[in-house]
Amino acid sequence: MAAELGFANMTIDASSSVYIAVTGPNTTEYKGIYSVEIGASIDAPFHAYTGDAADLFFIDSDSTSALLATKNLTLDDPTTSVYKKWMQLSPPPYVIFANNQNQTWISGLSRSYCGLESYAQIAGTKDGLRTDMVKSSMTNVTLGGYPKQQFYFQGLNASSQYYGILALPGNATEGTPGGGGRIWKKMEFSTQTDGNCAVLFNLTFCSDVSYAAPGNPTTFPTVSALAAFYDNAARSAYANFAKALQQIPCEIPSTGQYSLVRTCADCAAAYKAWLCSVTIPRCQDYSRVDPWLQPRNVVQAFPNSSTLLDKEFLTASQEILYLNSSRNPAIDEIVKPGPYKEILPCLDMCYNLVQSCPAAMGFQCPSPGGEGYRNAYGRRPNGSLSEEGQITCNYPGAAYHLSGAGRVTGGWLGVGVAVVVGLVVVI
Repeated sequence: MAAELGFANMTIDASSSVYIAVTGPNTTEYKGIYSVEIGASIDAPFHAYTGDAADLFFIDSDSTSALLATKNLTLDDPTTSVYKKWMQLSPPPYVIFANNQNQTWISGLSRSYCGLESYAQIAGTKDGLRTDMVKSSMTNVTLGGYPKQQFYFQGLNASSQYYGILALPGNATEGTPGGGGRIWKKMEFSTQTDGNCAVLFNLTFCSDVSYAAPGNPTTFPTVSALAAFYDNAARSAYANFAKALQQIPCEIPSTGQYSLVRTCADCAAAYKAWLCSVTIPRCQDYSRVDPWLQPRNVVQAFPNSSTLLDKEFLTASQEILYLNSSRNPAIDEIVKPGPYKEILPCLDMCYNLVQSCPAAMGFQCPSPGGEGYRNAYGRRPNGSLSEEGQITCNYPGAAYHLSGAGRVTGGWLGVGVAVVVGLVVVI
């Protein structure tokens, strides 16, 4: 039986002693050392690999960092003890490994827990201990508001393709089924190029924000400072709305309220979701060509002082507001990100705001096809192959490739012997 990508598993019926021998391949092309970890069990494989799904989602990235999350770990209601226990887990159960795809040799170990621990560029554990390379926490922000685990890691290369691999550490305890850990199928994600978008998450007010926003490492050297700038701007704007909502008779019997199906709480939630999406634009590289992206702030220089090369386009854009500026003037005046492209907020968020709030508040949405719609709001994916798994408009909790997002299953399957291989590279 040959190990495949660093992992082999065999299940046998045994009525007497079983002997195991391990040999390396007969080759003259490699002169290093093979490191092998063997586990034998009568209950379940000591090591395990799940190849039917990655169980890991790409939330967003900038040029040096990325944010990923597991599937929903439970679909229980937030009031249940199961939901609360998942959210309170510390440390969270899973770890992650990530590697630049140009380091092709790591693919040969992508199913080996001990191999990934030793050689992955971003390793969630080393020698069985969790590392500080990955910031991990439980969250309910993305994928429908259910508990899942998110992973944030920095130190990535710009404009690069990466593999991400979800893993469940084993406890390496003798006599414990699955003590050697489990590896899931690898997934792919990429980093941005220009360096003027920054991934924001765990904001205090706009808590549903988990994506890259326009940034500038010169004006805002730390991500926390940039996050505070955007969060405070949204909080300040919401305070004015809250004063207006206080003028609405929200506490009277439902028969006397402005709607029989929507409440002031619905109005407040809809406004906050809309406000955070328009105050904190979702940022992509200007070089991206996806048709749903809106160019912004094209006349300003990039943080490295370079400018767009198409002088004729820049001259024509001087008088076009939606091209020569960001959605909010403070972004251009204070952050100064330079040219970028925005994933526009979904139009249905505006519709939900109008439907949820009193007509007296005067909220209106642009008509589809009109100028205000095309440059201010986007639409959900249209079902075409080119848009499958993409974020064509921004909404709270948006993530890439959401089809089939359910709960992560962690049951240990099968009985047998598992072998994982770690390759020691000699330079």
